[in-house]
Amino acid sequence: MKPNITLEAVAAFLSGKYGADVAVYQLIEGMESCAFRYMAQGQRYVIRLNSDESGFQKDRVAHALFGAALPVPRVFEIGAFSKEYAYCISEWLPGDTLEALSEQEVDAYLEPTYDLLLKIKGQPVDQVKGFGVFDTALNAPYQSWREYLNALFDLDWGALEGVQVEPFLAEYRRLMDYCLETRNLIHGDFGSNNVLVANGQISGVLDWDCAAVGDYLYDVAGAYYWSHHLVCMKKQAAYYQRHLPQHEAHYHERIRCYQLRIGLVELYESIQENDPPETVSWFLSRLHQL
Repeated sequence: MKPNITLEAVAAFLSGKYGADVAVYQLIEGMESCAFRYMAQGQRYVIRLNSDESGFQKDRVAHALFGAALPVPRVFEIGAFSKEYAYCISEWLPGDTLEALSEQEVDAYLEPTYDLLLKIKGQPVDQVKGFGVFDTALNAPYQSWREYLNALFDLDWGALEGVQVEPFLAEYRRLMDYCLETRNLIHGDFGSNNVLVANGQISGVLDWDCAAVGDYLYDVAGAYYWSHHLVCMKKQAAYYQRHLPQHEAHYHERIRCYQLRIGLVELYESIQENDPPETVSWFLSRLHQL
């Protein structure tokens, strides 16, 4: 659950840390963390707060591995904000998120976002063992991409009373046969509020906690999946559709397979977390569309 922490509480924490009053400004929040911008000792920083520091540690690893090639903010400090919450102080990068842009503004960043996607895909991942989401020790739990995809069937689907997921799982299983055993870097939540843009360029790539090794089209499929909800993802998906199919074998089958996986996981987690019925209905409707 996202921390419910006031700007005043963060300002008091930072003032105690630096021994002087600190001006703090709230930023657009992520799904799990709250974030604030501030200046101290002549430098601009971002402080994020979460109930779990593991995502912050993953961001530190991402900067160490890929920061020379990608605009990943540097992490300066991770610690305890309170008994319940951890904090992360990182480099402040200028810009707005893709999600915050108008439809016309998004158009100017479609090519840079596409170039960034390919740059992420091309990062070396030899130091990571296995497939799937890797931890801060650079270990991923699966021996192959197929094994990672198969792990979806290990979820307790029987616990979703009254929800018929068998047709979705059957189609997902069929489409898995088209997926390739490739070892690319995957951001895991690419686009929308995790990409910062400024002055016609990509200024930052945030939130690497879902970073994985496997087929980079998983990031592409995320844009297709959320294209029914976010304008920036709709525009990205259309751009990918114009540029990628001719270069990738079984492109449409792989994209639909990964969309089904994204949608099934979203549905499962939504029901497990007792989200509002309209949220569950949206995920079910999206699966039917796929």
